[in-house]
Amino acid sequence: MGHGARQGRNWPPGVQPLIERVIEVMEELIRTNNVVTLSFVGTLLKEAGIRYFIADENMSVLDGSINALSRRLMVDADRANEARKLVEGAGLGDELRDT
Repeated sequence: MGHGARQGRNWPPGVQPLIERVIEVMEELIRTNNVVTLSFVGTLLKEAGIRYFIADENMSVLDGSINALSRRLMVDADRANEARKLVEGAGLGDELRDT
């Protein structure tokens, strides 16, 4: 699998295959602590019909809400290029993760 943080966890039955599937089909588009950026990009993607989710969204519970842990906006891998163009077109190209 190659994602050490996900290996060896004691997930409930049936969860590990789901996690592996998400890793296969999703691509990280943005990693940021800026909730306004995440919300704006999420709205762009939603209007374009591109599925996404925010990974690590609830990690602020662990970091004490000091925004030390970034959130990751993940998109369907097969529409990642389209999502990148939308973000660039909105003037947020600097926020994109390298591919």
